[in-house]
Amino acid sequence: MGRPPPKAAIPDGWVLVPSKPTPAMLAAGEAMADECRDGDTDTHSLDDSIYSTEYLTADAAAKIFEAMIRAAPSHSSAPHASDKQRPTLA
Repeated sequence: MGRPPPKAAIPDGWVLVPSKPTPAMLAAGEAMADECRDGDTDTHSLDDSIYSTEYLTADAAAKIFEAMIRAAPSHSSAPHASDKQRPTLA
């Protein structure tokens, strides 16, 4: 009756991250995307406008993902539901 619920196990190779990226995670992903630009661009015209397309390296998605995971808050610093203050009855 008074026992705490069991803790969920996180499988090896997995990490617990927020369900939505934090500002720090987004900044890390954006910075890595800048690093992954391969310098190749195409310029083309459409409807009398000129567009430029930049390309990323083939491994960009993995590098951006890894940078965002590294920037995620650690599991130990994440707020827990039990940490929230319960409302007081007036």
